[in-house]
Amino acid sequence: MQLRKILSGYWAILLIIVISGCQSTNVEVPTPKIELKPLELNASTLFTFNIQLETALNNTDLVFLENQISTSLITEKLTKRAPQLFFTSQQVNKTASQFKNKIIESVTLFTKEFNWEYLYSETDSQGQVASYYRLETSEGYNYFTIWLNPNTFQIFDFHPVSFELSGLNFLISFTSLMSENSAGDNKQLVDDLLVAVQSQNIQEIVKVYKKSEDSISPKGALDDFVLRSIGQFSANENYTQLIEFIIGNFEKRGKASLMFEGYYFQNKNFKAAINAVNSIQQFALMDSKMQSELAMLYGYDNNHTLAAKHARAAILSNPLDEEAYFVLLQVAFFSEDHHLATEVIDVLIAKFDYIIDTELISSLENHQAFLKSDIFATWSNERNQS
Repeated sequence: MQLRKILSGYWAILLIIVISGCQSTNVEVPTPKIELKPLELNASTLFTFNIQLETALNNTDLVFLENQISTSLITEKLTKRAPQLFFTSQQVNKTASQFKNKIIESVTLFTKEFNWEYLYSETDSQGQVASYYRLETSEGYNYFTIWLNPNTFQIFDFHPVSFELSGLNFLISFTSLMSENSAGDNKQLVDDLLVAVQSQNIQEIVKVYKKSEDSISPKGALDDFVLRSIGQFSANENYTQLIEFIIGNFEKRGKASLMFEGYYFQNKNFKAAINAVNSIQQFALMDSKMQSELAMLYGYDNNHTLAAKHARAAILSNPLDEEAYFVLLQVAFFSEDHHLATEVIDVLIAKFDYIIDTELISSLENHQAFLKSDIFATWSNERNQS
């Protein structure tokens, strides 16, 4: 069995290319790695809100979402985090309105095809609420943080874990990048990159991105910009060239993204795929789906000890996740631990009322040795006699 892979498309979101009126001053961009603390507010009320939001998203009822995204709160955050970024209040208000529209546009794109599931919430040291969501499709899983005001539950930021920066921090950071590189050769590089992305000229993107490696900063903003852009190019004949170049660029600097996991898997580079999964934020990494993903990757990499460890962690994370038990069964087949395999099958039968026959077992990889084993023969006979 192979777990559904992480989505590689649909990532042309929050692509805010040009913000007018930027001052050519340095802006200190806040770090996206915020220390989280236990929830210190009315959890039942917060839970109710997120369930309402989850329901609205899955029913494509975006009125609830639109009413909950606060332009004034986004304006407040922009002004506080980047006080020297805008000349006038009109400019920051316009930017906040554009950012709200981008969140709605992005969520609309996801909501048309995907299923949202609320996981849980935490607060940061500033009292802001991080509500965590999992997105599920027929192809795979991804994760998002939706940032809320703790008192009103109004939304002011949106963060797909595939990217280093949240939407708001990316907006600030990329606008800062454009300000700091607004003259000379760097300005031409930035302009050329924007034109190449807008025209979907992959060869030119690679050329300009390569030229800008050593000269344009902050580098994180440039990396995020390229990652946010490439999803729209997945049907382009030169897409493989682009993704391979970007991945190679990240690898040279010891960086990774969940977006690369599928590429690594297809190329049977399981260690790199594991590294890509491990690059995501802790709330997503510890989810049963990602622990199952790691279990499968370690299984394919013939590291049976870690495969079993993560498969068991997936079950502990969510004892009602049927998929996690099948992952542990697959791991048992990989390692030819046939005693474990019969134990897992017994649990699937008792806990989830599965009918486990040779046809179902044969749908899993490495099943042949199990079906030929004395352990399976004994187990089967005992089942038939009971």
